[in-house]
Amino acid sequence: MDLLYSLEEISDRLAIYDLYARYVHHADAFDHDELDRIFDLDTVMDWTDGGYRSMTWEEAKADGLMTGGMLSHAFHINTNFLIRFGDNRLTAEVVSKTIQPAGVPAKNGKSNAFQVQGGYRDQLVRLPDRWKIRHRKWQNAFLFSAGDVRSLMGQMFE
Repeated sequence: MDLLYSLEEISDRLAIYDLYARYVHHADAFDHDELDRIFDLDTVMDWTDGGYRSMTWEEAKADGLMTGGMLSHAFHINTNFLIRFGDNRLTAEVVSKTIQPAGVPAKNGKSNAFQVQGGYRDQLVRLPDRWKIRHRKWQNAFLFSAGDVRSLMGQMFE
């Protein structure tokens, strides 16, 4: 693999990094308008590895997933991007690592905390003015709740 990049490839790589920065900030703010600039309505979001289902971005918005309907708060951390460009850098596959501490509303009015760890395998397309995610596959899901952590900590100190 040649690690010397042309200025055009550096520009594309920086634009892709910016895409993921915008994604995590707008996803955590449940900002649909900005997320629509990152995903097309027919972008496939495949969460079957995490025990959920596959749906389009339009369905995910209606479902409440990633849009605040299911979560009381979210804090995405997305990193370690491995970018492989297709022909003429019009497409790219991006593999990344993700940690997402989040919470779901509890009946007592508080939030039940949990953390998801895993990674995305995304298919991107370059448009005239930006990159967009056209297909997303969640991989290697691990889920820890605050109760799991308390239980584990209790076992460690028994």
